[in-house]
Amino acid sequence: MTQYGNTWLSYGGSARLVLALAVLAVAVALACAGTRFHRPVRLPRPGRALTAGMLAAWVVSIGAFFGGLAVYALQVQHDHLEKPAAANPIQFVTFTAALILFLIVFAATDRSLRVRM
Repeated sequence: MTQYGNTWLSYGGSARLVLALAVLAVAVALACAGTRFHRPVRLPRPGRALTAGMLAAWVVSIGAFFGGLAVYALQVQHDHLEKPAAANPIQFVTFTAALILFLIVFAATDRSLRVRM
């Protein structure tokens, strides 16, 4: 029986450089496109039905997330996989960047708490 747990292949050699250049090119293109807009682009506001649908989808997705989390926790407990995680230096940077981004958005928005969230 084949195990598919170790199928991750990271980029190596010149593929790393090509990927970095492609991502940089997309970022530069989007930044240039953003500077060409001379006024803010306003999107139409959703109606009552669409707002209710989005809120319902949000509530269902939160429930599905916690349901999946419970299933994974039970599976980990069943398979006795409770080992300490390996050191991950990127996790701290990622969470710190997410927190800083949240604080910037929260501080830069001059509207109510509902709009900020």
